[in-house]
Amino acid sequence: MNDARSLAVIWEPQTPQRKGSVFRPQTTVSQVLILASSIAVLGVPCAYAQAGDAFSDGSDVKVAPQRPEAPDASPAAAASATSPSPAASTQGAAAPPSPAAGATGIAAAAASTMTVQPPVDVPKPIPGPGLSILNPSSQPAVSPTVTPAAPSSASSPAPSSSATSSASAQTKGVEVAKELSGHIDWIKALDFSPDGQRAVSGSGDNTARIWDLPGGKELFKLDGHGGNVGTVAFSPDGKRVVTGCNDFSIRTWNAETGELIQRLQGHGNSVTAVAVSPDGKRIASGDFDGTLKLWDLESGAPISSVAVAKSGINAVAISPDGQLLLVGLDDHSVRLVDAEKMQELAVLSGHSDKVLSVAFSPDGKQAVSGGADTHCIVWDIDRRALVSNLNGHNDWVLRVAYMPDGKHILTGSLDKTARQWDAAAGSETCRYSGLTSVWSFAFSRDGQQALSGNDQKNVVLYRLP
Repeated sequence: MNDARSLAVIWEPQTPQRKGSVFRPQTTVSQVLILASSIAVLGVPCAYAQAGDAFSDGSDVKVAPQRPEAPDASPAAAASATSPSPAASTQGAAAPPSPAAGATGIAAAAASTMTVQPPVDVPKPIPGPGLSILNPSSQPAVSPTVTPAAPSSASSPAPSSSATSSASAQTKGVEVAKELSGHIDWIKALDFSPDGQRAVSGSGDNTARIWDLPGGKELFKLDGHGGNVGTVAFSPDGKRVVTGCNDFSIRTWNAETGELIQRLQGHGNSVTAVAVSPDGKRIASGDFDGTLKLWDLESGAPISSVAVAKSGINAVAISPDGQLLLVGLDDHSVRLVDAEKMQELAVLSGHSDKVLSVAFSPDGKQAVSGGADTHCIVWDIDRRALVSNLNGHNDWVLRVAYMPDGKHILTGSLDKTARQWDAAAGSETCRYSGLTSVWSFAFSRDGQQALSGNDQKNVVLYRLP
């Protein structure tokens, strides 16, 4: 007469306890020894429960892996820890033989003893802002949706998407022509001279500098500001440079000698934007508290002032005829202002984040704005309406400009690309790649060159093919 012993392993999960940031269930192992006194008489199969075994009803035996916290785990339990997973081992597993007649009750008792409860499954947390999904397999994937602000005019056409056209846009690599060093802090502002032969840069080192681009050298260091020089501009004739600073002042300089001409005082906060009128007679300036001012360039005398918003001004442009001012603000809006009366004419809404750059078309009938929402918007000035939305950049748009033909727009972004767009269709026609790190940006008047301030605190000159 042969005897055999059968061992069934039962996991009894208890209340999970948190250790650090990981749930660790505490478990105990109970070993139940079933002695079958006579296999011939009872006919009860006796074996160690294995993962992948099946009961007579076809259900799987679930054997939990051995937990290191359980000091009394038997060798059979340790063996079950290395057994294949149920999903992998159920295929091809043979069902045990049916119990002999007269032993049905004992066989059922043995089968019930072999039931093994699975361990508590605590999934890993999913990273991401605002997500607290404990069971990702039972939750649908969620993608953030950005809804652009409504256009300022109910009759405005819906923004045209460049998603389809950008796929066919030609990609060109830029040529790094020069890298100009001299600043010892971040370069916050850049501008080309009208002929594209010189550049001016403003920096957090409290200086502005004028550069000879063909020669790749510094011509003048414009020293005297008491803070970061965050905005710069050449006059249309290239003879003057205007700088604005967070010391609340504006200064004008002789671009041919580097000498200070005038210091303009009147702003009550950091000067964040300057522009010179196309006729070279006036300066427009904006500051961090939303005040817009006009100045006489020759005398430095203030002309007029208006508080356009209770929000910081980031960009100012003057229309070709000098009659209008375009202002980009932190409050996500673009404001159109009468330059003679200094009265607001329209609030152009469409951006969903701060507006960083604005520009008029050469004929003054349209304008473009770029923002921290990664979008550029083309506006119809006469109708005060949104024309198209230029979608393609994936980071802040630092600079927008029209090409001389008025049919194409150039944009430069923190995403290390410059792009050219069809102004009428709102489609991307060319993408310029190969830019180094970008912290500030400017385009030459002819659209053939670009400047950026990089993370080495240098000015980089690019040729756009």
